[in-house]
Amino acid sequence: MTDRGLMYHFDKLPSLVQIFIAEFFGVMLLSVPISKIYERIHPPAGYQSLPLAKFDYVFIVLGMLIYFWVLATIFRPALHATRFVPVFRAGGVIVGNSQMAADYAFSSTHPSYVFVDILTAAFYWGVRWLWKHYWTERTYEGTAMLVIAVAIPTLRLLAWYVLRLRPDGDDDVQREVHVSWIPVAMLYGLFLVPLAVLGSGFWFYLQHKDKLAEANLTVVDASTWQGNETFNALLDPKENEAVTRRIRLRAIQKSAVATTCTNPNNFGLFTTAIATLGGDDVLLFTYGPAAADIDYFVKRTNGNQGKTVEFTGRLKQMPSQIPSWKKYCGLEKLSRRPYWVFEDLR
Repeated sequence: MTDRGLMYHFDKLPSLVQIFIAEFFGVMLLSVPISKIYERIHPPAGYQSLPLAKFDYVFIVLGMLIYFWVLATIFRPALHATRFVPVFRAGGVIVGNSQMAADYAFSSTHPSYVFVDILTAAFYWGVRWLWKHYWTERTYEGTAMLVIAVAIPTLRLLAWYVLRLRPDGDDDVQREVHVSWIPVAMLYGLFLVPLAVLGSGFWFYLQHKDKLAEANLTVVDASTWQGNETFNALLDPKENEAVTRRIRLRAIQKSAVATTCTNPNNFGLFTTAIATLGGDDVLLFTYGPAAADIDYFVKRTNGNQGKTVEFTGRLKQMPSQIPSWKKYCGLEKLSRRPYWVFEDLR
């Protein structure tokens, strides 16, 4: 068995993808029973997952088999002769093309495979981050997924470097194991890094575009504010209600601090502050499902009493009846009800 050209290593990419898919589904399915156990010990206040159905146990067993298969490839390392047959779909028929089959030797484990493992860990880190910020009561489930995912690269390195568990064989086998990093490098160099560069470039383009759009927004302050006249001139014709298009509001903060509250129907967190725009009071308002969504508003208003504050959003008249899902914090304590509401849109 000798080292081959780059195409030979390129043919190994399906096996790396297989590792990622196995880890992805193994972690997802194994998190179900762990989450159920956690809910028994720490009953959630709001979110409650559905009880296990009979068919769920099939997926749990499948998850255990997949996960333990991944661990077996680590703790029982070997070099396998592998054959990959491409599959094509023609209409409703799935056909395997044996003439394009690739034969190669594939090491079941190698330290470089950690870079495949971290793709799974990174995905579940993202899941946990989203739940932590937007669905707090499921953070524990995201944590369970992340721990299960991170255990794989940790055990892979432990088995290789500490326990010295590596594929046995002659010099040809060892040469094949030694170059196991090449398909991993090709996976990153040919696919993941270019995708990351393109994705980052597109993200920076959108950020730059948003900054330009915000810089060109109409600025409304005490010098340009003429009450209903200015409001009517800024109305957004695309909206069904009387609300301005997106503007930049500069006003003098009247409140000492922001007032934060929770909707009694679990519709998220709300925060408000009072500002003066010329001779009118304006209720600055924002909301979100998690604390992170309103923290920026709180930090920008606390300690700024009597100072100019600037927010980006939409202005409308204070409704005579507040929608049931909204909570204009502190409004009931004001001696004079503001005529205007400005909803901040970060």
